[in-house]
Amino acid sequence: MVAAAVRLVKLVLMLADLEAKGVTRLTVACDRCPRRGAYRVARLVKQHGRDFDLVRLRLRLAADCPAYRTGQGTPRCGARFPQLPDLFRT
Repeated sequence: MVAAAVRLVKLVLMLADLEAKGVTRLTVACDRCPRRGAYRVARLVKQHGRDFDLVRLRLRLAADCPAYRTGQGTPRCGARFPQLPDLFRT
């Protein structure tokens, strides 16, 4: 049970993990609209702290997206970090 919990914790990436990999810019893109942007990792760390996880960061960055706040029957926001699968491939 503890080993499974440890594996689960490792699935949550932090801004510190990006720093450790030498990532300087984090790209954010939406699968459902043309919104796209890039953020400097150093600035994100300064604003949110090294231990801020990328799940909460994605939600915070997408908070002003019109699709993020919509109700039933409307596609939800598709914000994601497209470069992450390549960075953390084992």
